[in-house]
Amino acid sequence: TLIFPSFEQHMLTVRRGDGITQLLRLKLQQESFRIENTHYAKTEQLSLPSTEYYTFIVTDISAKTYTMTAIAKGSQMNDKNCLTMQIDQSLNKTPVHCFF
Repeated sequence: TLIFPSFEQHMLTVRRGDGITQLLRLKLQQESFRIENTHYAKTEQLSLPSTEYYTFIVTDISAKTYTMTAIAKGSQMNDKNCLTMQIDQSLNKTPVHCFF
């Protein structure tokens, strides 16, 4: 019984890493979009990943700013301290403890 909780926590951390990777890929898409446009892309203008563990959205969009959010879903909801992770155009990360 001691092994299973450690394994479950490990899987949550691995899937969180996948969510962070997807956020960083979306950041690259945003920067590519911005090079050719006068503003950052809206959610529907990006190729958002479809995963079993996160929903991705883009908010606070302007010519200079955006915030991308990964929202936990499914079994990733057990990652209680990192249910929502965000990065912005300056690569500010929230909450910081979720990013490793």
